[in-house]
Amino acid sequence: MIKMMSSFDEKQREPMNNELYNFNELFDECLWDFCSRIQIFVSGLSESSFNDTAIFQFYQRGTNITKRIQCLKTIIQKHTELQKSIINLYQKNLIMKKNLSHQIYSLIYNVSKEILSGRRFTGLVDSIQYQIGIPFKNFVCNILKFIIDDYGLESLSNMNSKPCDFSVTLSLIDISIFTKSNDFDLLSSDGLQETFQVNMPNVFVPETLLFNLLQQRIKGHIDNIKTNLVEQEKEHKSMLIFLFF
Repeated sequence: MIKMMSSFDEKQREPMNNELYNFNELFDECLWDFCSRIQIFVSGLSESSFNDTAIFQFYQRGTNITKRIQCLKTIIQKHTELQKSIINLYQKNLIMKKNLSHQIYSLIYNVSKEILSGRRFTGLVDSIQYQIGIPFKNFVCNILKFIIDDYGLESLSNMNSKPCDFSVTLSLIDISIFTKSNDFDLLSSDGLQETFQVNMPNVFVPETLLFNLLQQRIKGHIDNIKTNLVEQEKEHKSMLIFLFF
């Protein structure tokens, strides 16, 4: 395992080795964790507004956790590229951390010490995989929260007609708000985080996935353009006054 960890050289920046942890296998657990943490408060659109019954059932406030998990699994299975893009985004974020190799070495050392001292009763590999899995679950749950907002699961159907790289769309999400802001204690999460509350005031299904985030990004660009134009106008007026005098 330590030999395996040496592949995390800071200069290589290669994707995470799946021998350490198969995130695809863990993804189903993420769906369970996510559905047990969300609370959906919606005005409630009619079933005719949705192309997929599973999506309609997912967004119903009265849908129980088990049924909601089944609905989400069905939807994710239809959009395998979405799962792949989320995992790639997590790996990219993880390997960009300067301190990753040191943290994994420390994790192996501390877990081994706890096992030898009798404070931990699970095996070394199981313990490390569990610890690495916690921040991944939190990451996926936060990404899914953004995706289901604005009836985003229905918006996914609009992307079926052509090959789609979801990584471009997911780049709209500011992952810094739910990931460690520094390079320390990246793998130290002790458990799952807060419950997600989803409020969707819209009485329609947006055509675009991550509609609000895209709208905010466009508005941000517009504001920057306006600011630049104002600054240019001020400089132009200042120049005219200078030349006049």
